[in-house]
Amino acid sequence: MTEIKKDKNTTIRIHGYEFEVSAKKAAEFHKLQRRIRYLEINVKQERLDKQHGCLLPSKEDSLDRLQGLGVEFSAQQLSIEDVVDNHLMKEKLYECLQQLSKDEQMLIFQLYFLGKTERQYAKEKSIHYMTIHSKKKLILGKLLKMLQT
Repeated sequence: MTEIKKDKNTTIRIHGYEFEVSAKKAAEFHKLQRRIRYLEINVKQERLDKQHGCLLPSKEDSLDRLQGLGVEFSAQQLSIEDVVDNHLMKEKLYECLQQLSKDEQMLIFQLYFLGKTERQYAKEKSIHYMTIHSKKKLILGKLLKMLQT
């Protein structure tokens, strides 16, 4: 950016256009331009420190690079209340599962514990997959009502 000095106003160029502004505004503009260059070059890029003859790393880092260096981050840990709530909900779910018929338990076990798809389970049972889907929806509704009581 070049500027042409005039009496109390200054002309600044932005993207090929010239604007006449006060000297104070021009100083603010150049200060912002320097800040942008600082953020783009000095913060994001590695640079050579000529005075000390060493390479200064960028001040910005990536998760991939840190993990490549072996830096470990602590995982989000659940509060004790959340752990207790989860445990109680699991216990209640297993109690509700025990109240289902053997066929209903088998369907839930195959789909949710063994990870089979509705189509795979339907093929094993020689039933249309939509029948399995309908049964699954009914069973899940039944479980939801049991859990809410």
